[in-house]
Order: sequence, then structure tokens, then C-alpha cells
Amino acid sequence: MALIILGWGYQPERLVATLYILFYTFSRSFPFLVLVLALSSPRLIDVALHQTGSILWSLERFILLLPFLVKMPIFFFHLWLPKAHVEAPAYGSIVLAGVLLKIGGYGI
Repeated sequence: MALIILGWGYQPERLVATLYILFYTFSRSFPFLVLVLALSSPRLIDVALHQTGSILWSLERFILLLPFLVKMPIFFFHLWLPKAHVEAPAYGSIVLAGVLLKIGGYGI
């Protein structure tokens, strides 16, 4: 999506829109990746992480939701979305609305 916006966008602000989409995607997805890798290794999992009601359990659930919240049109998580829709060509906007926003909804 970033390549579509950067390569075929309409305005000079397409670089800013591309940086927004990359920043939001990477900064919210990296903790998700680290948590999934930690959960896949039994030696790295602490028992306290899985006790319902603990702060760590709540933090774990929030980190698992972050990448999907970024793809959903939810305030504070989707500040990249208006810029991406404005700067993307028509088919890029269709991909944004038809695929990426649905990924966020189905993931939650």
C-alpha cells in the first residue's frame, strides 16, 4: 500500500502519507510480533502473564489488538488513514477501504 501511495499518488504530500502509514504500521505491529514470538516459546512465558485480571494479562491483550486497531477507523489509531486516502490513487483507495479496513475488523 505504501508503494502504491508513494509511486502513484497525486500530490507532493504523498511522501508524508507514506511515512505515516509505515510509522503507524511498524510501530504498532512490532510489539505484536515480539509478543507472538515470546508466546511461542514456552521458556519465555511467565505464569503471571496468563493470570486473568492481572495488569500483564491486560497489557498482553492490548498488544494483541494494536495492529488491528490501527487498520480500523478508530480515533487516535487511524491518523494515517485520511492522509492515505487523499494521496492514494483511486485503486489504492479501493484497496485501503476494501482490504485493509476489513483486516482490522475481522482481526478484532
